[in-house]
Amino acid sequence: MLKQFLQVYKLFAILAIVPIFTSCYKKESYNYSASEFFDQMTIEGDTTSALLSNNTSERLLKFQFPIETDPSLTKLLIVTSNGKFKESDDDSLNLDFVMLSDDENYRVSEATLIASNKSTDYEVKVYLQNYVREFTIPSETAEVDSVSLSSSVFYISNDTTTTIDLEATLTNGSGLASTGESVTFSAPSFGILSSQFGTSNSEGKSKVQFVFTDTSFIGQMVFSASIVNPQGQTVTTTQSVEVLD
Repeated sequence: MLKQFLQVYKLFAILAIVPIFTSCYKKESYNYSASEFFDQMTIEGDTTSALLSNNTSERLLKFQFPIETDPSLTKLLIVTSNGKFKESDDDSLNLDFVMLSDDENYRVSEATLIASNKSTDYEVKVYLQNYVREFTIPSETAEVDSVSLSSSVFYISNDTTTTIDLEATLTNGSGLASTGESVTFSAPSFGILSSQFGTSNSEGKSKVQFVFTDTSFIGQMVFSASIVNPQGQTVTTTQSVEVLD
């Protein structure tokens, strides 16, 4: 009889302890592994809409992961194939700073991608240890809508050994035009240009040189640079250089 009583007593004791263990367990006590972390991580922000490649456009990216994640697994390396990150001024960024979401259920890291003016997609890779997540943000060409022109000199002597450097800057709104946008140069007939046509480079610029062929001209000469804007209109700007006797 005593033996049966002890067995029943042990059974009730076990049943009484189980709820205690269960109530003590919290989700926060679980630490995700690196692979589980990548499965749980979500990438917030617009990763599908095209980013205007005008050297100034920005896109905010948020990397969100469960609050239970081991802090050592919140240090990410992010690399982009185009553009740069504002926080590092480089094409790669180590994300060490982690904040909590408003509801305090997630850890959040942020990175701001700044567009270049190259019309190629932004392939972004997120590294953690030996694991990688990647996504692609499409690039939208920043078509040229305005142009400015500058010269290396404002006064010059008419001499066939002297050259004038001309530089056109192609822009789109408040940023640069994308690479490869076209510009047309013109010059007075008493000299020649190294090229009549040019395209914008990574700085939004196109450069040509002018050389005199007629040394008899004295006075003001006018150079021009023209582009065709997205509306099909020709936009022209000029730069004057005074030729001295």
